[in-house]
Amino acid sequence: MNIPKPSISELVRVVSPGWTLSLRSANVVTLIHSAPVSGWHRIEVQFIDRRSGLAQAVDMSRAAHMPAVSLLASADASRYELIFYSRQPLSTLQLAFHTPATTASSVQVTITPISRAAAIIGMMRYVSAADRRKNVQATRIYRKSWARWRRHGWDGFLSRLIREYQPQLVPWMQLEDPYQAWIEHVETPKLEATAHESVLAALTWRPRIDLILHYTDAPEQDLRATIESVLRQRYKEWALWVTTANLNNKLQQTVARYAENDDRIRLIHTAAPVEEDDSPDRFLGVVTGGDILPEHALLEIARYLQTDTNACVIYSDHDEIGENGARINPHFKPDWNPDLFFSQDYIGRMCLYRADLLRKADVTLVGGDDPSGRHVLFKCLPLLDGNQIAHIPQVLYHQRLTVARERTSEPQHDPGLLARQRYFAAVGAQRTTVEQGLLRGTYRVRYPIPAPAPMVSLLIPTRDKRELVETCVRSILDKTTYPNYEIIILDNQSSSFDTLTFFATIELEDKRVRTIRYDHPFNFSAINNFGVAHAKGEIIGLINNDIEVISPDWLTEMVSHVCRPEIGCVGAKLYYSNDTIQHGGVIIGLWGVAGHAHKHLDRYAPGYLGRAMCTQNFSAVTAACMLVRKEVFDLVGGLDEENLKVSFNDVDFCLKVREAGYRNLWTPYAELYHHESLSRGPEDTPEKKARERREIEYMKIRWGHRLSSDPCYSPNLTRHMENFSTNIDKLLFPNLATPQPGE
Repeated sequence: MNIPKPSISELVRVVSPGWTLSLRSANVVTLIHSAPVSGWHRIEVQFIDRRSGLAQAVDMSRAAHMPAVSLLASADASRYELIFYSRQPLSTLQLAFHTPATTASSVQVTITPISRAAAIIGMMRYVSAADRRKNVQATRIYRKSWARWRRHGWDGFLSRLIREYQPQLVPWMQLEDPYQAWIEHVETPKLEATAHESVLAALTWRPRIDLILHYTDAPEQDLRATIESVLRQRYKEWALWVTTANLNNKLQQTVARYAENDDRIRLIHTAAPVEEDDSPDRFLGVVTGGDILPEHALLEIARYLQTDTNACVIYSDHDEIGENGARINPHFKPDWNPDLFFSQDYIGRMCLYRADLLRKADVTLVGGDDPSGRHVLFKCLPLLDGNQIAHIPQVLYHQRLTVARERTSEPQHDPGLLARQRYFAAVGAQRTTVEQGLLRGTYRVRYPIPAPAPMVSLLIPTRDKRELVETCVRSILDKTTYPNYEIIILDNQSSSFDTLTFFATIELEDKRVRTIRYDHPFNFSAINNFGVAHAKGEIIGLINNDIEVISPDWLTEMVSHVCRPEIGCVGAKLYYSNDTIQHGGVIIGLWGVAGHAHKHLDRYAPGYLGRAMCTQNFSAVTAACMLVRKEVFDLVGGLDEENLKVSFNDVDFCLKVREAGYRNLWTPYAELYHHESLSRGPEDTPEKKARERREIEYMKIRWGHRLSSDPCYSPNLTRHMENFSTNIDKLLFPNLATPQPGE
């Protein structure tokens, strides 16, 4: 007889006084406290009798506005802990376990208030232990923290420490709700400083904006709220078409009364030809009953169109309206990001289309199988260039929370899945398939590999460090399922007999491996350029010697993307040894030049708006594991071995590839470990620091303003952290100087 295993939540017990278990679901427990206190806390999760099969991630969040944050694992991965600060009395905690059925006998949870001194000591201990595991001197964090304290006081000290310990904790330190702070201190002052009447008077072109109101099951007051938000628009060249579908007699009478007072409001049946007028001066879009447009929304769209007359599709940022009327959950979006769009509907519900585009695409926004208009863009894409899809990085749409949470249908009836399948069929990509993604509401597009499979030359620079390079090479040989590749070990003056013996042995064991001597001082760019000149493959793979393969189809996944003619560089999802993210794409402008997205986030965490689990375009990806076609590599002149010998050469290379007209791409479906800097060590000598400063300065001169504007990132997100926090950096640390890379 099979005895069902208990869910992991059933094994949880709280051993802290005052805390009780309130709710349990399959993998989630909610805890409440009878006498909550604010300040610093430590939460510990201990798995008793833990055996293999237990996931290494435990997420923690508070019910109000605290985002989910990963607990940090101990050395044996059976105990997890997190030190954090709660501005308000900590009354509710929610623990989510991202794990299969556990073999632990019980899970003990301890939550303890601690002093500020204990919090600092605890965080420093963890960071020092993590440094030691990476062969970094344990005193490094103390020296950096001391220097930070001397220059910037306690704010700077804690900023440095928390960034090393757990970057996602920073918003908790000062603010209960970072988004409300952004609204108050960023959005509102900007709106107050905008002379809307002057903006309106300065418009030289006044396009007509037609909104089609799609009503589902929202209450009458929500329908009224939507209509009245349109009536309050500062820009007056609009029309509101309210479809009669789903409207009972009472609601139709309500709309009719509005129409009597304003002839721009009209009731229409689903078969009405709203798109009949296909003038290029007319834009159409769908809004959902219950949603709200801020009064400046249409004016901002009209103002944008004054400078971008080429735009045929326009979308903006949006947020949600909670049950208490507060604005929550901002969706700060990138500019047009095709591969992210294929992965999820990141654009949102309201999207405006030029009328003549809809006619050419033979699309109607009224009735049909897509009344919400969410998948119209797929039908228009074959007729568009990427520069015709415009993004306004302002919150110009507020979704009602009651209608913002939409369930995903079964796969065979999922409208998002069907829309993508139809798109690829329409463009003739018959061998391209679409399936459900890693998260609900996300999708994975699988692209075909040419036959025969092209050869990939994997270049691995190294100097000694046999244990690293052997792990790297053997993990590729043992786990990679892609059939056609070679490994070129670029030996940069190795002298260890053990290492040289391995080179000879592995060449005899596997004919796919060969070693080439590069007998010059270390120059990452020059070594890889040298390797490309000796590569046989039509695809180049840049691989660090501290990489270790996890997923067997990692190379198949990356090759499937790099063979697409529009794609330049392809990057992988890389983890530290503790299963937290080391590389999730590169964001331009972080820390002055560039930084890694979602760094230190748990392996199984979704990331900001699910982006840590979605294939998407980034401006750059790391050369620790990067694929690029040799023709593209040669076209842009390879890596810059003159000005960028060690740092930022991959960022510079990717920007050159993007400038040449290609899209760079990151995929979460190619997973590898990156035991970062174990071979070369930290930048902690005067010579290394001086060289890094020169390379930083070169990047600033070479790329200038491009470093302050990343189209794959939002200007409303921070450039001081790698966790997609809302951009309130000056408010959080008003006395903190802007950090620089390498500081």
